[in-house]
Amino acid sequence: MRHLILALFFATFPVTDAVAKVLGRWQCTAQYQGVPLQGHYQLEYWTRSGIYVHTGRLQAANGTVYDFEVQSDIMAGVGGVWQNNQRHREVHMQFLAYRGGFRITTDRARVDARCAM
Repeated sequence: MRHLILALFFATFPVTDAVAKVLGRWQCTAQYQGVPLQGHYQLEYWTRSGIYVHTGRLQAANGTVYDFEVQSDIMAGVGGVWQNNQRHREVHMQFLAYRGGFRITTDRARVDARCAM
């Protein structure tokens, strides 16, 4: 129910209404199905709405790019991950940020990333 309320909130109020403060941007490494990934993770705090926005982009050596976004009032939440700028094929995921990294879990995979603080 809480996620439905958040979804309705974001559908009603444009993202531009929030003043975002970047709390950090870290370089990260991870593995997905045995393939090494490198990229970044950024954490923002929207002061007007009190929401944390977690975004990131990880890239494999073969050029495949994975992007993700989560909007939550805590350091964990539900969001989406998509491949090669195809957000219309976004996959539902659970996200957890912790000191030194983050975890993305979908129905098909789990990715643990380590980030330089």
